[in-house]
Amino acid sequence: MDTAVTAGIMGNGLAGGAGERVGGSRSTDSWQTGEVIADNYGLLMSPGTPPGEHTLRIGLYDPNTGQRLTVTLGDETLGDALDLTSVTVQRASAPPPLAALDIQQADEDCWTGVCLIGHSLHRLGYEYESELSLHPGDVARLVLFWQAQAGSAPTEFVVALEDKRGQAVWEQPLAILDGALPTPWVAGDILRDIHALQIPSTLTAGEYRLTLRVAGEKSYLLQRVRLLP
Repeated sequence: MDTAVTAGIMGNGLAGGAGERVGGSRSTDSWQTGEVIADNYGLLMSPGTPPGEHTLRIGLYDPNTGQRLTVTLGDETLGDALDLTSVTVQRASAPPPLAALDIQQADEDCWTGVCLIGHSLHRLGYEYESELSLHPGDVARLVLFWQAQAGSAPTEFVVALEDKRGQAVWEQPLAILDGALPTPWVAGDILRDIHALQIPSTLTAGEYRLTLRVAGEKSYLLQRVRLLP
């Protein structure tokens, strides 16, 4: 089985990328046992990467399913990624201009302490596609762009797919930056927040509403999503 590689800062990939190994010239199913493969990657510190101490993490996944592959050492399973080193990201002197962010759709919704100013949604590993193409069982990559406001921000949200009646058919809890908010929390900061959404294979093809909400509050419509057969 051929694989693709993903590398990023922190668990939700605040900076980094995904792609083929060795620039696509050496698929993993051609590697020989014991062979040393030199594979160079450049990691882009995307505008909006939160300041602070982060972990550089690398892993492999099946590009056909988006399934992360497990890391093993002898008989021991080490999870689905390896932590390589720590990286310190300095606070930007000024928030990035909106034009520098890869925002697909602008948003205007605020909670105490934070506003959602935009988001992007792709199928994992297919960020280059101009149109969203999702099927039941796919993994989607949701990027939320938050702007810090004065006060304590809620960290726990729920992202959901709702049917035409407004009933949630699937939900996934998420925390802004996996709960690792930068300290200090400075009003005006723009923060890039990346999440992997596992779309259930049991859902039927059709149109759904992708929503975001804080527990006990009305859901906010991010966008409409059509699942293909």
